[in-house]
Amino acid sequence: MKKLMLAMLCSMLSLSVFAMTDEAKNELTKALRGDYQTLRNVAYSMKSGIRGHDKNPITACALRKIIGAVLDN
Repeated sequence: MKKLMLAMLCSMLSLSVFAMTDEAKNELTKALRGDYQTLRNVAYSMKSGIRGHDKNPITACALRKIIGAVLDN
């Protein structure tokens, strides 16, 4: 189930990568490697549309679900 969620998240993120700044792309890459604080920052930035990230509340919600799933384990 977690692999499916991660695959869905990656596909959703790939759609919005084209409009992100280089700094936001690097931050997203670092977050998907497992850096907890960066993952939280990316989720907040996507929710608000700040720091070079596109405003994408659905993907931000998915990232927060992943954060919750990681913390449960």
